Amino acid sequence: MNKGEPMHPLTAIIAITTLVIQLLLIKNPILVVTSFIVMKVFMIFCGELGLVKSTFKYAKWPILLVLLINPLVVSMGDQVLMSATIGPLHVTVSYESLLYSLAMSMKLFMVMMSFQLMALLVYKEDLFTFMSQHFRQLTLTLSMSSNAVDALRGEYERVQMVMMTRGMPLEHKNFLKRFKRSIYLIKVVLISVLESTFHRSEALYVRHYTKTPGSCYQPLRWSKADSILLGIEGIGILAILFCIFDKNYQYAYYPTFDGVFYWLPLLLMITTLFIIYRGIKEHKNDQKLSFNEHHLYLS
Repeated sequence: MNKGEPMHPLTAIIAITTLVIQLLLIKNPILVVTSFIVMKVFMIFCGELGLVKSTFKYAKWPILLVLLINPLVVSMGDQVLMSATIGPLHVTVSYESLLYSLAMSMKLFMVMMSFQLMALLVYKEDLFTFMSQHFRQLTLTLSMSSNAVDALRGEYERVQMVMMTRGMPLEHKNFLKRFKRSIYLIKVVLISVLESTFHRSEALYVRHYTKTPGSCYQPLRWSKADSILLGIEGIGILAILFCIFDKNYQYAYYPTFDGVFYWLPLLLMITTLFIIYRGIKEHKNDQKLSFNEHHLYLS
C-alpha cells in the first residue's frame, strides 16, 4: 500500500471482521467501557465524529429495547433493586441484569459502528469488484436484495398511478374497502415483480453468470504492505484464539460478578484499530489525490 493507495478489500474485510469478533467476545464491564472509550478516541483521531452520531440514530431503538427488556425478563442476580407483582407477572430487576444490559447496549453500538468503518477503508466499487470476483452468487443475492425494497416501492407507485388513471379510486371512507383495494393493488405489484424476476434470471442464465469468471475493468492491486498487514491480522487472530482458550474473555454476571480484567484483549483491539486507522488515512489520501488530479485535468 503505497502513499495514497487504499487498502485492499480482503485486508479491510479481515480487519473489520476481527474487530467485530473481539467486540462480541468481550464481557467484562471494565473492558467494555474501556473499549468504548478507545473507539470514541479512535473516531476523534479519524475525524469521523459525525459517523458516531449517524450510527446512534439507527442504534438508539435496539439499544432501548435491550435496556428495557433484559432487566425485566432476566430475574437472576443477588442484588435486587426492585421486585413487584403486576397481575399474574412477577417482575424482579437486579443490579446484575441492569449492568449486563448496559454492557450489551455498548457492545451493540460498537459493533454497528464497526460495520460503518468499511466505507472509510475501501471504495464501494472496489469492494463490489472483489466480492463479484470471488463470491459471485452471494454478491448477486445481496445486490438484488438491497434493490428489492426500492424496486417494490417504484412498482407500487407505477401500478397505483395506472389504476387511478383507469378510474379506480384508492381512497374511500370505509376502511374495509380501502383495505380490499390495497390488497388488490399489492397482488398486481407482486405479479409484476415476479415477472421481472423471471426475465432477470433468464438474462443471467443466458450470460452464464456464476458459471464462468466475469470481466473486471479495474483490477485490484495487492501491495507488499497488504501482505504485511494480512500477516499482522493473522497473528492477531491466533492471539484471540489464545485469549479464548486462556479464558481472558471469560466473565460471569449471574448470580454475582465474577471475572478478571486482562490487558491482552484490549491490546489486540488497539492493534486492530491501528490497522484500520492506517487504512482510513490512506483512503483519504487517495481521495485527495484523485480530487486534485480531477481539478488539474479540468483546469
